[in-house]
This record gives sequence, structure tokens and C-alpha cells, in this order.
Amino acid sequence: MEHQRREPAPETEVTLREFTEADAEALFAWASDPRVVLFQRREAYARVDEARRYIRDHVLPHPWYRAICLGAVAVGSISVKPCGPAGEEEGASSSRASLGYRVAHGYWGRGIATRAVGMAAAAAFAEWLWLARLEAVADVENPASQRVLEKAGFVREGLLRRYVVLKGRPRDMVISQSYYTSRGRRGAMDLDDGDARRQKEAEGPVVSLRPLGHWGRGVASAAIRMVVGRVFEDLPGLGRLEAVTDVGNARSQRALEKAGFHREGVLRSYIVRPGAGAGEAVDAAVYSFLSSDPRPPLA
Repeated sequence: MEHQRREPAPETEVTLREFTEADAEALFAWASDPRVVLFQRREAYARVDEARRYIRDHVLPHPWYRAICLGAVAVGSISVKPCGPAGEEEGASSSRASLGYRVAHGYWGRGIATRAVGMAAAAAFAEWLWLARLEAVADVENPASQRVLEKAGFVREGLLRRYVVLKGRPRDMVISQSYYTSRGRRGAMDLDDGDARRQKEAEGPVVSLRPLGHWGRGVASAAIRMVVGRVFEDLPGLGRLEAVTDVGNARSQRALEKAGFHREGVLRSYIVRPGAGAGEAVDAAVYSFLSSDPRPPLA
């Protein structure tokens, strides 16, 4: 939906602060609005107790979750979450984090979200010295959110097909990355070509193959085709299988393409190689194979 742009009055400053349980009524005001939660996994709240429980069980234990305030009024929320494997200490095994936000409908079109996203990005890189990449996804049918990210300095990298399940429907998502990464900060974890960004609903396993002495003989492409067929048979609910590889690894990219994978974009500063020096995170090409894609022949 298009909104006429209205800048906040000079006396109303956008700030970020930590949530408290006293913010339940404010959070309920936007979490109960179907327009605000349209592109979120959760349905609109029906009772303020749901907002109170969400703050207690999810917001307060979260590593970085802030209220977006206009003056003294909380009008939205914004969060940054490390992308490392579940159960491991934040920052200890990841160089990436993801950002998400929501703003009450009455405050749309006033530049508040853009300011909040820029402030959160700057704070995340300042507070988490291990962070090399901050990314965000927006539904392909949510151009307003895509514009917010662009105005806040995020760069669009590609379109991830059937990347997230929202209210029971697989959705395509536009992925963007913060320009702050250009400072070249290196993450704490050494990653390889087949590292998975997140394990969440609708995302498949990542293909990781190293044919070594068999390069150039079609071994990788044949193996990938076999994996694709087997994985979708063994996991009937799987909708998306993805793979990432160094953007300079032309052999790996050709193997994926010959196996029927679709290139979706380039993820900047995505891979940190073992033994790399500070600032040596490299870009990665991301590919996907969907359950609805035609299976390539095995031969």
C-alpha cells in the first residue's frame, strides 16, 4: 500500500530502548492489527495477555530486541538476532545476524521505520564485534518494507524462492544486506561453501560437495542430482533445498546449475574462510531447488 510521506515533527525524536512488561498495552496495539501482522508468521493478537506473555517469554530473553519510540511513546519494535546454530552462544559460531521490525499502522509513511533500522544496524555492529554481515528479508509483495531497507542503506541481493512459511503459505522473500558490512569486520566463525544460514520452517538442507581429484568429470553434478531426488522423496514436506558457494568458485556454480538449481543472487560478506585475516569475508552465490521444480535426469 502506498502512503503519503510525512516526516515526524522536529520535536519528536525517534529512539530505541529495551522493552519492559509495562509495554504490553503498546505492543498489543500493533500486534492486534491485521495490517501490521500481514507479512508476519503470527496471527493478530486477540487479548493483551498474549502481548504480555510474548514480552515475558520472547522479548526479554532475546539478545537484542528494542521498542521503537517516538518521543516517549512506543510505536513499534525492532530486533536483531544472530544466525548461528541453535543452542550455541551468540556470536561464538556466527558472523551474521538478521534484522526484523514492525511499526504501528498509524505511524506508517513518516520515516520512523527507516530511522529505526539505521539506528539498529549501527548499534548491532558497535555492540557485536564478531558481526560481519547484517541481513533482512522482506516479502516480495511488501514493497513498502523493501523501500524502508533501501533507504536505511541495505542493498538488495536477490529473491529467495519459497524461503519462509507465513500463515501456512510458502513465500518468496527479497533479501538485503546492510552497507555497514563494507567496513570489513570479520566474524568469529570459519564457514565453508555449504554453511546454512538458518534452520527454520520451509528451508531445506544445504548441499556441500568437494569432489577434489574428480573435478571436471561431472561427478559433482551427478551427485547433486541424486541428492535432490533422494531428499525430496525422504522429506515429503520439504519445499526448498538451497546451496551457497564462493562467488569466485565457477566450478561449483556450474555443477549446481547443471543439476537444475536456480541462482537467486549474491550474498555479500557471507563466507569467512578458515585462517582468513580480519576483513576477509567473501561473497557467496545462493542457489535453490524447489519441490515444484522439474527434476533433472540422473544421466
